[in-house]
Amino acid sequence: MITPAQLLYVTIFLSAFMLVLLVYTCFLLFFKNRTEKEKKRWLAKTDVLITKTIFYEDEPGKEFFIPINTRITALLKRPGFRQTLIDELVVTSKNLAGVSAENLSRLYKQLNLHKDSQKSFQKKKWHKKAKAIQELATMHIEGFPDVLFELSNHKNEYIRMEAQTSIVKFQGFEGLSFLNEITYPISEWHQINLLKELSNIPAGDFLGIENWLKSKNDTVIIFALKLSASYHQFQLYDNIVECLSHTNPKVRFQAIKCLREIYEDTTAFHLMKIYNTESKKHQLEILSALQEIASPESISFLERQLYSEDNQIKVAAIRALFNIGEEGSAVVDQHPKASQFPLDEIIKQIKMESKR
Repeated sequence: MITPAQLLYVTIFLSAFMLVLLVYTCFLLFFKNRTEKEKKRWLAKTDVLITKTIFYEDEPGKEFFIPINTRITALLKRPGFRQTLIDELVVTSKNLAGVSAENLSRLYKQLNLHKDSQKSFQKKKWHKKAKAIQELATMHIEGFPDVLFELSNHKNEYIRMEAQTSIVKFQGFEGLSFLNEITYPISEWHQINLLKELSNIPAGDFLGIENWLKSKNDTVIIFALKLSASYHQFQLYDNIVECLSHTNPKVRFQAIKCLREIYEDTTAFHLMKIYNTESKKHQLEILSALQEIASPESISFLERQLYSEDNQIKVAAIRALFNIGEEGSAVVDQHPKASQFPLDEIIKQIKMESKR
């Protein structure tokens, strides 16, 4: 049983604890508010400096130089302000190109901000290293790419992704040579980012892509298939067809999608050949591809799919038949169950879609 004295001690302790917690919270809010206000003042100054730099025009016979006022000169002695300026330069540079982006890179070097990024790059914490890679690459620091190839197969995913993206920024399509060495998988999201980065660069030679289609790293094969489709590498048709027999279903699925973009007279045959051994997802993708490339030779195969118990299969097959033309449409209309549910409703729906 708790005595009155013990209860008093507990009450005093809890009251003191709550008071300390309240004081700590107040101090925390005070410093957070002050930091946010200071950050806003810094951003106002960095915006002015960055705008001035973007619109800087070279004068004949003079080296690039942006005058820095005494206030910013004083602030540049503070690590926090320097990092804020670096962050703003990187964000702005990503949305610019040409002379404006080059001017921001020059300012970055003029203020020796690249040395800050290089220091962060040497740190062991992965997030600091990954961020530093992004900074140095975005601001196009020369001599830096040599280190990136070592990091393109780093065990940390984020460092690896930043290194690979940065190599492409520096070297374009030639930078994809890291695909020859990497053993770690390339995530779906990262593949999208790499393709986006490449879209900003004039297309070059895809040296080695046929080797990537035979890589031991399945995600490299998938990425190579996406590259082949995006840049219409018809000369790799036979290599792509070989991927239809790959043991990894994800590789086969991407090969089917790729052949929808890069096809020949024999493509429909190759797709129909593997149809029965594939999952429903793959079968629907094959039928979707046949909507684009099917010919009268595919009619008998597509007609058989109308007997499927799966309505999605029926819909995809009917669309492909209608796309073939009058001969395909006649097969649909003359089907024994064309007037029965659900085939009659599916046919009506697809015919309405074609009239839109």
